[in-house]
Amino acid sequence: MARRSADFVTERERAFQLLRRVEHESAYAAILLQNESGFVRTLVLGVLRWRSRLDQAIETISERRISKLDPNVVDILRLGIYQLMFMDVARYAAVSESVDLAARYAKRARGFVNAILRRASETDLPSLAKDLPTRTAHPDWLLRRWTRMYGADRAAKIAEANQELSYPDVFLGGAPPPPAAQPSRLVPGMFRLTGSSADIDGHVLDEGSAVIADLGAATGTEVLDLAAAPGGKTLIMTARGARVISNDISLGRLRPLMGRSRAIVVSDGRRAAFRRRFSTVLLDAPCSATGTIRKNPEIK
Repeated sequence: MARRSADFVTERERAFQLLRRVEHESAYAAILLQNESGFVRTLVLGVLRWRSRLDQAIETISERRISKLDPNVVDILRLGIYQLMFMDVARYAAVSESVDLAARYAKRARGFVNAILRRASETDLPSLAKDLPTRTAHPDWLLRRWTRMYGADRAAKIAEANQELSYPDVFLGGAPPPPAAQPSRLVPGMFRLTGSSADIDGHVLDEGSAVIADLGAATGTEVLDLAAAPGGKTLIMTARGARVISNDISLGRLRPLMGRSRAIVVSDGRRAAFRRRFSTVLLDAPCSATGTIRKNPEIK
């Protein structure tokens, strides 16, 4: 039997690697997934979207706390159970390829992963979720807050809407869009990706943020983007002819802008390192971001 090349990475393995990066680097999944296939994107966002429900299934079937399991094993099981619960894939493939991942990333747990996923494949997984926080994979504290603010029925509808499939928005500037990309009606050069996004030269950001950047980007305007990371708004304003200085407190989160912005400054926006005036200052202030859960499920 032919042996697998050490350099060959399956789509499921790629999804596992990206999930580990989201965990270790606190990275935005939408940015990491920008040049990935539709299948990889579905796996990663699906696991992030349903993580607490998947964890409840793992704990129920294995009779072990998630906190007691190796993190690699947990993500492998999440991937396997997500496929069994939510995707139209062959059950044997979901199980066997997850076991292959365990053989590579959690060798001692290969038998455990095999046993749990085989048991999961024979279980009525949807029936394990008994309450709203589990069914909608939302933290109890957030649902309680929404219930106080909006009432129980509306809180449940918000949580359910957050779990619906979403597609990423990407600013391509003048680059040609991929097949099946839907152009924005609000921002020229902005598209919604509904298929594979592999090898796209663009920047992922929410269309709402892009609209704000587009409004403040008159040609020749000098703009201070005060909380610029990860850089999508800066790129839009630059493409429109504005001269942009990108400021953020985090150098790491500004790295995508290296070589693409006129000037990058690392400073606390509350005490910005500037002694000059700008015709426009754009501040997309940090917030709880709960209004973006549908597209950024990792923030839950």
